[in-house]
Amino acid sequence: MKRENETCIQHIKVSLPFHPKKAADPNQAGKCRRMIELLQKTNVNWKIHRTQNLIVLETTDLDFNRLTEFLSKNGIGETDYDLSVEYERKWGLL
Repeated sequence: MKRENETCIQHIKVSLPFHPKKAADPNQAGKCRRMIELLQKTNVNWKIHRTQNLIVLETTDLDFNRLTEFLSKNGIGETDYDLSVEYERKWGLL
């Protein structure tokens, strides 16, 4: 999607792998904590919840292109998280 496109709302979901049995591992816990702190710097309106093996952050207030650039610039690789985006039309018909 073009960055300047204002016709859609982006529902962004970032999933971070988190395995409770490995939570004692300081590397995994530290990486998760660092990624959450970085994501919170980009947007204060994250909804955060946990599933069995994931920590999930969701927002509609951020462009996913800017998010991936930000994470990349901060040393977070694409294999460290899953990103999904759903588009909702703001107005009009498709």
